[in-house]
Amino acid sequence: MPHAGETAALLGVARGEALGQRLSAVRDWRRSYAATVLLKGSTTLIAPPSAGPARPA
Repeated sequence: MPHAGETAALLGVARGEALGQRLSAVRDWRRSYAATVLLKGSTTLIAPPSAGPARPA
């Protein structure tokens, strides 16, 4: 997954909204694609494809 600006563009939301909902975004992408998802940022979030929790790197 890209950084917040690219994420916002891909999700069709404002950049501020993408930044404010980072954890929800990685969880949604994980469910949509059944894949490990990384969201880059000052704290990179990693969401494994399993139902386990998303966690900071």
